[in-house]
Amino acid sequence: MLLADPPSFLLDPWEGAGLAAEPRLYRLAKVTGPFPAMLDRMSHLIFLPTAAGGRLLGLPRTGALLPGEAVLLFGPHAATPHWQAVTGVLAVIGDQALRAMLERLGGTLPEGEPLRSRDPLLTQLLLAMAEAAERGGGAVLPAFAAALLARMAELVQARLPLPSNDTGALAAWRLRRVETFVAENLGRPIRLAELAEAAGLSVFHFSRAFKRSTGLAPQAWLMRRRLARAQELLADGATSLIDAAFEAGFCSHAHLTSSFRRVLGTTPSAWRAHALDRRAAGQPARAAEAG
Repeated sequence: MLLADPPSFLLDPWEGAGLAAEPRLYRLAKVTGPFPAMLDRMSHLIFLPTAAGGRLLGLPRTGALLPGEAVLLFGPHAATPHWQAVTGVLAVIGDQALRAMLERLGGTLPEGEPLRSRDPLLTQLLLAMAEAAERGGGAVLPAFAAALLARMAELVQARLPLPSNDTGALAAWRLRRVETFVAENLGRPIRLAELAEAAGLSVFHFSRAFKRSTGLAPQAWLMRRRLARAQELLADGATSLIDAAFEAGFCSHAHLTSSFRRVLGTTPSAWRAHALDRRAAGQPARAAEAG
């Protein structure tokens, strides 16, 4: 059913298939202005950008919309969301359906700020639903809708702020997930948002909880991990300085050297010479202490 001249239209095979009309799906192409026009203020929205350059106006911490990074907006809405040149898939979900799913998972709705998620499963579900709707595949939509609702509820639950009676520290299982992610990706640049994603928290709540757990800001802790890995490689005596730098995630030998000097108060060459001397003397290599 056409709502307006392109750029926006409703993907609506539900009625013809005798299905409940939820979630409502829209395909947007460079839409600017408030949308959708008839929005239940208690409903919840998921928007998946499929092209760069769009923005969601008037809400905190949204900014530029990035392809593949979904934005979740929760009711009640004071006004219809105002978009600027957005292209992508929009799903509108009823309040009762999402609350019922969250209750099954033992969670509650977040208050206020939108969530952003680069979640592969959420992306696949939204794109698959849009494709099925465009092809008139109403028979498969209930299964997609149930899966989308469950995934949205899981993401909401994972990113809720820490309870007020919590110590504020990162839960042990979240910290283990971060440690595992870092160990598997240490040889490349790692963004703060990726660490938060691994922990299942917003960047703000992750940064606060992580520092309370470890005593270090996430990026400072990550630097210590990189330096520890470089020390392991240098201690064997067979790895060159530049290879150790790249394998530990430093962009160059110079980057490794400056980080070594700033954090550990020595250079990689001096540390390796000391480690090899200790090994020759039958003593284990010892990590340098931070200065």
